[in-house]
Amino acid sequence: MPNIIIDLKVGLFGDSDVGKSTLLHYLQTNTILEYKSMTIGVDYASKEYEWVGNNSSNKLKVKYQIWDTAGQERYNSIISKYYSVHIPIFMFDVSDKQSFINVNKWINDYDQNSRYKPIKKYCIGNKTDLQNKINEKDIEDLCYKNNMIYFENSNTIKNNINSIFNIITTDMATLYYNKYEWCDSVNINTYDKKNKIQTLIVLDENENKLFNRLNCCS
Repeated sequence: MPNIIIDLKVGLFGDSDVGKSTLLHYLQTNTILEYKSMTIGVDYASKEYEWVGNNSSNKLKVKYQIWDTAGQERYNSIISKYYSVHIPIFMFDVSDKQSFINVNKWINDYDQNSRYKPIKKYCIGNKTDLQNKINEKDIEDLCYKNNMIYFENSNTIKNNINSIFNIITTDMATLYYNKYEWCDSVNINTYDKKNKIQTLIVLDENENKLFNRLNCCS
């Protein structure tokens, strides 16, 4: 059975110091970022997750290109083009009420600047090891209004980052096997380990030149 590989762009959006860079660092190293530096413009990492269904013949991999955007207003002109991602993840600090209020601003900026309809939207309430100052009902209302799936994460006590991305990967697998109509610029490769790529589905040729180069020669 050939492997299925889906390439997706993910954007992390939220105020400065909500934990976006820490999340990105953990995905790269599986370690907590002890000494934080401010993101200037954007930062980038890639991460691959595998999904296997109850029927072992149903399996796929999702390769995430993850963009960490600066949370400061002076970088808005730089990050505007990075709103065009397939999966936006909006983050706030549960101990900082203003960062939660500002999630609405980040959602509005995404809606105004993204060229793609999101596959799914997610929200992470981060730093749950600190005092929670956000009313649970307010979080529920925000996520319901914006059709977002909500997660919580602690950077110190209980880190859920891999669990969160495993759930997102399961969501993507469910969509794939239910014949979801993928948005523009998604690459879906069918790959046989013994041979080269058998099938390459490109929905937006111009956006996928980089993906094609990365995936054509194994």
